[in-house]
Amino acid sequence: MTISIIRKYVFLLFMFMFSAILLYRDLGAVDINKLILVFITLTCAVVIEYDSVIYMLYFLFPLSCGIPGNYIYPLLIIVLLYKYPKIDFRQIFFFGIVAVLELMHYSFYCFDINVADVAGYLSTVFLVSYLIANRNPDIDNSKCVVCYCLGVCVLFIAIMGSSVSLLDAEEMLEESVRLGAVKAYGEVDETKMMLSANANNIAYYSITCISCALLLFYRKRINDLLFYIIMAIAFAGGVLSVSRTWMISVVLCFILYGIFQKGNSVKQLLLLLVIVAGLVAVVLSNDLLMNMIMERFTGDSENLATAGDRTTLFKEYNDYLLDHPLVLLLGTGAVYYHDVTQCSNATHNSIQQIVVSYGLLGLFIFISIFVSVCKNVFKGRNFMYWIPLVCTVFFLQSIQLLNPFFLMQPLAVIFAILKMSVEEKNNNLTNIYNDR
Repeated sequence: MTISIIRKYVFLLFMFMFSAILLYRDLGAVDINKLILVFITLTCAVVIEYDSVIYMLYFLFPLSCGIPGNYIYPLLIIVLLYKYPKIDFRQIFFFGIVAVLELMHYSFYCFDINVADVAGYLSTVFLVSYLIANRNPDIDNSKCVVCYCLGVCVLFIAIMGSSVSLLDAEEMLEESVRLGAVKAYGEVDETKMMLSANANNIAYYSITCISCALLLFYRKRINDLLFYIIMAIAFAGGVLSVSRTWMISVVLCFILYGIFQKGNSVKQLLLLLVIVAGLVAVVLSNDLLMNMIMERFTGDSENLATAGDRTTLFKEYNDYLLDHPLVLLLGTGAVYYHDVTQCSNATHNSIQQIVVSYGLLGLFIFISIFVSVCKNVFKGRNFMYWIPLVCTVFFLQSIQLLNPFFLMQPLAVIFAILKMSVEEKNNNLTNIYNDR
């Protein structure tokens, strides 16, 4: 057995052991020192190959809400740069601009800065920038997506399990408690680190996971059984989040895949429709769950009218921007934008959050870089690969992007999907050339 194969087994062992520790900690309400997680991650990262460290990052991204990411991610950056010191300028260009814009604002603050928060934000920006622009041919982008989906599954299992321990499943449905909001109904030690996310973030991870897994399924880049397991868990998390935006996004996702699937995917489409019909039947057969969902559309009229206070917050931040022209131009910085603006709550629109954080100048830079990156991967010319991006961007208009920091991380997965389209086109051209 070669050293390379042994190292791959080490990575698989890491995924299993890390997941087991998190589930044992959260489901068993056991306090585990965060340095243990840091030590296990760093030790494994040092042993395994460069490509496996990349896969490790994608697996960890959905778990960022319950692991010491401010320690783990800077250390993994060091390991990456040590194992593969060659860096393309495009991999750090976006990070450099954001770092300058962010640090520039700190000189105007009249309150103390938490270095750990700043380090956590900038390390996340670096990793997202590094991964999106990564063109290393040794990286299998489909494995990146699978690892991300597995991380989402671990996250949902932990949250659903810990939720049931606080409030059993029937009580959750009777009280119409959304997944992610159960902590308010039980005694939870807020000082302990555990996997937790609000209903909107759970829905966000669910739609990114579902849209990406469907692409892998259509292109036959994932084991069928593994796909069904991932879909069942991701769908369960999304349904229990009772997010209206999630429901719209999932419908949009299935419609787009139905429109743009090719002839050789008819079998997969029919099989998928059977799976969806089965999941819908489960929802319809549970009166409590159906009532919980219907209440989101027929309940509090004020909540519906303001989209859960989103329109109110949108106006509040817009008024602040118009009253502060310099902020409208340059922003406030992403880490402490809420402290600076003193608005009633965090903004719930990703584009508006970019403007508040970095101004119109920052928005122009973000759009320019986004268009540039998309132009580079547009060579694939297969719209099916763009469906996860469409669904994700649509959903992001109802939540944040830059802060909380971990909401940026799924963008790396979305662009891994787009890079798969380029790989497929290049492989087809190579085969045509070889046939000649």
